[in-house]
Amino acid sequence: MERPRKNHQCMFEIQDAQLERRDVPASNLGNTFAIVPGEITKAGDPAVIQVKLTSDLFTLPKGKATLGVAVAATTASTVQPMISKVVNGSNKSVIQPPDHTGGKAVKAAVITTKAATPSLLNVQLGRGQKSSSYTVSVKDKASTTGNFLSGFYLPGDANGDLKVDKTDLAAIKSLMGVKVGDTKYSFNADSNRNGIIDNADMKLSQGNQGVAVKVTPMITARLDPASDTGTADRITDVRSVKFQGVATPGSTVTYTEVDSKTPPVSTQADATGNYTVTASLADGSNLFRVNATDAFGQTISGLLAPVTYQANPPGKV
Repeated sequence: MERPRKNHQCMFEIQDAQLERRDVPASNLGNTFAIVPGEITKAGDPAVIQVKLTSDLFTLPKGKATLGVAVAATTASTVQPMISKVVNGSNKSVIQPPDHTGGKAVKAAVITTKAATPSLLNVQLGRGQKSSSYTVSVKDKASTTGNFLSGFYLPGDANGDLKVDKTDLAAIKSLMGVKVGDTKYSFNADSNRNGIIDNADMKLSQGNQGVAVKVTPMITARLDPASDTGTADRITDVRSVKFQGVATPGSTVTYTEVDSKTPPVSTQADATGNYTVTASLADGSNLFRVNATDAFGQTISGLLAPVTYQANPPGKV
């Protein structure tokens, strides 16, 4: 049964959720453009996330931009993650000084329903530089262990179209002074996520003018109706079934039967994001996990509703 989709939660909620008939269009993602999972495995020790930014993922008119990253616990995790440091390939800190304007951490609705305190990063890809690597260290406030998610977003992108232009400046200007909890509060317009839309948010948008993100995380998965013989019940007498869907353009999509009943199969989404993959079925129920890994290096993962192979499926004449 398809689970109802909650606004602003689709990016993280898709993990461990059923993907069947589940669309994750870019228009629902706000200005968060990448999700990277992490785990604190030893109490007191930080988890380290390696991120590689490449020039083909961004439009950087000045060769640089300010990006935001927020960390939050996954749904079943009890950790309270916080970013301890972010350094570039030269081991130089790229975190901007914290904002002390009296704002508070807001519920990061695009990332998770739990409170998340973000950091702003100064990233740079100089002329002729094709990539730059960054290392994010994440600690738990209570020195415990567990899973968390890091969400990267584009500050100054008030309307969530993953580019920063004059339209965003106008939107932020129209909301000056609005605080979290107000009916007019806009999560995307609050560029530094401090709970109030003010001049600091305007400056971030001004500094990021012309910056755009070209890759957004998404995945859908559907069983081809032609593979579902008899009634539309996901029971079939076809050994090799086709799945169709949409993922981030250029991403690698892999279908893996969770009990290793059949070998995994992979394909690549085309320039428009469409893909088709043919997977083999074993006798009885087949449960597939779908992973889509994009050019950013992030993986979106989820389980499909089971597909059953049966010699005489219901409803077939």
